[in-house]
Amino acid sequence: MGGMGMGLASSSPLPQPSPSREREQEREPQREPVREPQRALQTADGGRVSVQVHLGADHPAFAGHFPGHPVLPGVVLLSLVMQALAEQPAVQQLLGASPTLTQAKFLAPVTPAQAAQPLHLSLQPQGSGVAFVLASGAEPGALVFAKGQWSPAATAS
Repeated sequence: MGGMGMGLASSSPLPQPSPSREREQEREPQREPVREPQRALQTADGGRVSVQVHLGADHPAFAGHFPGHPVLPGVVLLSLVMQALAEQPAVQQLLGASPTLTQAKFLAPVTPAQAAQPLHLSLQPQGSGVAFVLASGAEPGALVFAKGQWSPAATAS
């Protein structure tokens, strides 16, 4: 076969970034790496586990969700629950390697002011799964942010 070959080499120069784009990159805020929330096991009572979660008002998720009215995204709340579940061997044994979120209700937004205070996460075995409640405190009447149920993954028949 004659003619031109298909090679990767090119005689044209690679495009260079424009000076205006370089200035834009300098102005873009540098994002801090996401830090792990601090958790402290409080009690384990009759299978129930209570965990205090310390996020902080400066959690990076607040920056883009929603500008001017920051709230913690629901996926972050569920991530906190999943991390707490993974730290409990008895819960891991009950739910297996791939638990299913069978129910979730987001009842109130978590604002930076609320995230500055410790959040209370309660895990309670219920049926074949584990119920969770994420609230502003452990006392009755505390503001509940989210609650739901994790169950073992359904097995194929």
